[in-house]
Amino acid sequence: MRKNILKVCVQQDDIDHLGHMNYMKYLVYLEKGVSNWYREIGIGREQLDQQHLGTVMVNFDVTYKKEARVNEELTIFTELRNVGNKSFYIYQEIYNENQELLTTCKKTFVMFNTITRQGVPVVKEITELVNKENYSN
Repeated sequence: MRKNILKVCVQQDDIDHLGHMNYMKYLVYLEKGVSNWYREIGIGREQLDQQHLGTVMVNFDVTYKKEARVNEELTIFTELRNVGNKSFYIYQEIYNENQELLTTCKKTFVMFNTITRQGVPVVKEITELVNKENYSN
């Protein structure tokens, strides 16, 4: 699947006492990237809520490679990498305006029924992406 792209600008409030973006702000921007990806594929919060569904992150792996500084424009790439029966895996990268890789992130999610509190099969909007792009399960 083609990568979803989100652009953000590092704000003064994102900067810590070391003069670079605080590690927690990377996580906030990565989450915005996932939310943007959901919107792009047509799965909004309202749609999932109506079906009593959500996703639960079960694994989260972030690598910080280079610092971000105030006023830098960052580009967040979000891409579906694999879909299983009840889980799927998303890979993300953050680049600065000089196309330098700052951060990588791997997230594994489980599709979750909010009433039964149990894992359920991944919704067709996600599984169909894999079928269209010949991803392996």
